Amino acid sequence: MTGVAKVNIAVCGKFHYLNYANDLVAMERLNRLYFSHKRETPQRFGLDPDHTVNAFLKEYLMQGSRRIFGDRIAKWSDPLTGRLWARQVLHRWSPAGILHFLAHGHALPLVSRARADGAKVVAEMVNTHHSNQLEVYLRECEHWKVRPHPTVSAETNSRIDEEGHSADLILVPAEHVRQSFIKKGFDASRLVKIPFGANLGLFYSNPQPKVGTQADGPLRVVCVGQIGLRKGQLYLLEAARQLGPEIIDLTLIGQLNWEVEALVGRYRGEFRHIAHIEHAELRRFLRTQDVFVLPSLEEGMAFANCEALATGLCVVTTEPSGAGEIIRNGENGFLIEPGSTEAIIDQLLKLHGDRDLVRAVGETAAHDMQVFNGWSEYAKKLDQLYERLLS
Repeated sequence: MTGVAKVNIAVCGKFHYLNYANDLVAMERLNRLYFSHKRETPQRFGLDPDHTVNAFLKEYLMQGSRRIFGDRIAKWSDPLTGRLWARQVLHRWSPAGILHFLAHGHALPLVSRARADGAKVVAEMVNTHHSNQLEVYLRECEHWKVRPHPTVSAETNSRIDEEGHSADLILVPAEHVRQSFIKKGFDASRLVKIPFGANLGLFYSNPQPKVGTQADGPLRVVCVGQIGLRKGQLYLLEAARQLGPEIIDLTLIGQLNWEVEALVGRYRGEFRHIAHIEHAELRRFLRTQDVFVLPSLEEGMAFANCEALATGLCVVTTEPSGAGEIIRNGENGFLIEPGSTEAIIDQLLKLHGDRDLVRAVGETAAHDMQVFNGWSEYAKKLDQLYERLLS
């Protein structure tokens, strides 16, 4: 292969890859992006048709199952749709020097094909090791008296481990993710960290001024993310109840997970709920808020934090959200203890009493994101990773 070695990127879904696919095309790095989403997605995102393959059938089958059963049968249905996706990808396969895939338990056939082509392999882990995910989930089920209902099978988790061990390098978004895999015996020298970014074309602070932070009255607080056990909104709702409407005006944006419907119902009247909002409208809504709170208990690195920071909000979040990669506590955001209603209350009371701090932290966050954390910058770091792999 002459010139820049090409990369095939494969994801059963879309995740963050559509944000920088065109950057990799411009670098003459991308061979194909294999993904699955709605049929119209490539046109909507302006993706180069010569470099993208949308194996969309899996997406419609999975979404149809979710609408009927929720997550109740995901443990059995997701592996079936994942295998269908892998077969569709192999049917339209184009060899490249590197395979970069999201480790979701369905990519081993692609790894075998890439190795047969003589390619190097990068596995991407976007969350902590599955054992940590399960530990956090079971702990929260016990705390909130919810019957456990894991949505990923032990067989799928075993395949994800196998995918990681099969790779030359493992890409992670945050140090706590990296450490969770080292703890489970993965080779530290193969684990490489590149923190996620934000779409700065959609989420930005300037040149339009933010709707002014009120000098008094309740703090306008927003949280974006699926409402469930993992992202910790129940602790935020309890904080809202204890603080009262004189202190915070709370909005939750995101789908409500069936597991916590009854629990969330206890807080009816304490918050406003928006189940879904388009990205362009989300940015406009965020600009009307004062504080963004995401009390996550487990994830890799939350996009919602990145987007809120880029929009100029004062962000209150946790280390398990991955925000420690981009937040300097007290300067461009605040890091609080996870799983603690008291920590949320203490931080919101401080911000309620100091609106100048709310404004200053939000402005610093927006500046930092514009300089350091766009997806184009992420693509450059990824390109450097590919060069390191090849050398």
